[in-house]
Amino acid sequence: MDKNTVNQAGIVFQKLRKQRHLSTKKLAEGILSVSSVNKFETGKTKLSFFKLGSLLKRMDISLDDYYEQIESETLLDSYNHFLNQIEPIYQGNDLLTLKAIVKEETSKSNEEFINLIKTASLISLIKKIDSNYPVEEMIVKKISQYLMSVEYWNSFELAILKNCLIILTCPMIKVLAKELIYLSAQLSDRNRSDNLLSAITNMVDILYRREDYQSAKELLFCLEKISLNQDQLVIKFKISFMRNLLTLTNQQAKRANRQLIKSLRLIGSNHLASSYESYMNKYLIPDNS
Repeated sequence: MDKNTVNQAGIVFQKLRKQRHLSTKKLAEGILSVSSVNKFETGKTKLSFFKLGSLLKRMDISLDDYYEQIESETLLDSYNHFLNQIEPIYQGNDLLTLKAIVKEETSKSNEEFINLIKTASLISLIKKIDSNYPVEEMIVKKISQYLMSVEYWNSFELAILKNCLIILTCPMIKVLAKELIYLSAQLSDRNRSDNLLSAITNMVDILYRREDYQSAKELLFCLEKISLNQDQLVIKFKISFMRNLLTLTNQQAKRANRQLIKSLRLIGSNHLASSYESYMNKYLIPDNS
């Protein structure tokens, strides 16, 4: 392992240990010293194959699953670096540059998974600016196949879903939503739970924009059954906003959402408030009378 992979191995190991509420002392007992586990988690040392295998077995994790998660985290680093590079280009609505980068990525071998993800993400960003931009069917198919094959939804998979959601079909979104709703009830990891719930609310949003109101409403009702913490305010706000649009009459929805938007301005979230005002002006409100 190179230095970066050693660090990633320790980070993933520590995260898995904490998810299982195991102290280093309890985990290491009878296998190796606590200090060795601490050094491994901080990237200061490696563990032998047998010692690592014994620790993972105690956590009920297979070596294959562990190495798969390390690879996922390493890909996430590369993916995040790419997203950070193109974010200012997207924010500047620079379509020409985004399209040029798409051509550059598609000229590479899309058999390389990370290149496929980058291309799909770029196309998704372009679609947000220019809804008429064509999407190659094969790219959508490959992204959909990958997401359907995911068994363990980690930060990397959730990031792909979030950034490529706009190019997925409605049937695919509905299939994935059912899986994520089920998974969200099983999670104890707070960060993954927040990311999952955010992904599901974005699915409601996409279905609404495509005027598939019944599917959006059904997914919203499932989402509302999930217990949210008091500090998940952004998710709660969006759920309330979408509920008003999907269940109230036109005038009632406008009145209720104006109040929500006003509350955002009162707490200083002017940018977010403006984005919701634009949403209200851009999309139709279904006839819920």
